Amino acid sequence: MGKLNFLGIGPKIGIVLLPWLASAIILSCIKKSLFIYGSGSGNILLIPSSIIGYILFKIYIKKEYYDLEKNFGEDYIKYKSETPEFFPLLRRK
Repeated sequence: MGKLNFLGIGPKIGIVLLPWLASAIILSCIKKSLFIYGSGSGNILLIPSSIIGYILFKIYIKKEYYDLEKNFGEDYIKYKSETPEFFPLLRRK
């Protein structure tokens, strides 16, 4: 890998999920019943996009972790062991 990107893996996930988001916005304007919570067809686009986003995150983050460990060594390994993956501001004790 070359230089680490400031945005990390965000753009890679965004390339996949932004068209999904655009279609969800357009469909919500056309057929509002698709996005009403509690209805039988509700969340038809919201749940799959969350699942796809999580899967993509887990795939891409492995490469980013490898690159960070390669570039920062023991300092990053220590930071990673002390910091949660999803909410880094909530430090482990």
